[in-house]
Amino acid sequence: MATSFYEFEFTSADAGETEHFLSGRYGKVALKGRLDRIGMRLAGDERFQIASVRFDGEHTAAAETDVFVVATATSRSGWEEARESGDMFDQPVLFRPGTPFTSFTVNTERRSVNLDVIALERTARLLYGRKDLVVAFDGPHPASRQAGATWSSVLDLVLMYRDTGALSNEMIRSSAFRLLSVAALEVFRLDGDRAALHATAERRQRIYRSAVEFFRDYASLPITVDDAAEAVGASVPELAEAFHALHPEQISPTAYLRTIRLGAAFADLQVGDPTTGATVAQVARRWGFASSRRFASLFLDTYGLHPEWILDRED
Repeated sequence: MATSFYEFEFTSADAGETEHFLSGRYGKVALKGRLDRIGMRLAGDERFQIASVRFDGEHTAAAETDVFVVATATSRSGWEEARESGDMFDQPVLFRPGTPFTSFTVNTERRSVNLDVIALERTARLLYGRKDLVVAFDGPHPASRQAGATWSSVLDLVLMYRDTGALSNEMIRSSAFRLLSVAALEVFRLDGDRAALHATAERRQRIYRSAVEFFRDYASLPITVDDAAEAVGASVPELAEAFHALHPEQISPTAYLRTIRLGAAFADLQVGDPTTGATVAQVARRWGFASSRRFASLFLDTYGLHPEWILDRED
């Protein structure tokens, strides 16, 4: 799914302007107290946004988001939600859509991730194999302190992507969204039968990992997707669902096998010698491509090069 990347910075010393900006990004936000200055760096797309925010001053924010927000802080930053409370410095907190909360800020730096409700739900349904799954969490706290540390590690990685400019790449951004969304689903407690959800997710992961290994080991043989499904103890639809759920580019098993074989063909072309009779057609057939024209088209789409150029180059 194509998405539109954006990145910008927002700074203000005006509480009204800040309140209006935050409401447009998170939902309802009302500020009280003294806000000397806010500085925010925001990057993402329609599915998620990652923000680093510096608040100077002492104020409270009463909010009700329309997205899932996971927030942490590099200094003390308290929050309250009904009978729950905590500090973003100690552990990440999950603010849920439609659930009012209040946060307390005194010269604080925060890091937050906004996750679109529909996008997160789609990931959850693929991950847990439940087409009717509605994402609902049973509270704002991580499942454990170790789970909170896991979130911080994932967040650090995605912040590195942002800081190096890698998030502008659509494939890397898709991987980042999946890392964040799966981390949120696993770090915080989902409502429902957690054991059943985990069993489904673990089976899909096993199917995917085993199939990837099978394709890599036997790509040189006349295997098919049916062979892979049989080898890993799954049906073909299960195998397809596992790849769609877990592969970073959500490609099919057929497309994955084709990619493995294209890579092997590339290696053969690199060492091939046309003076001894090596041809593109021979390499294509060796790796299961009956049509050399179709092979050349796929090769060009994948590598941006014609296979003839690889075979005929002079070292």
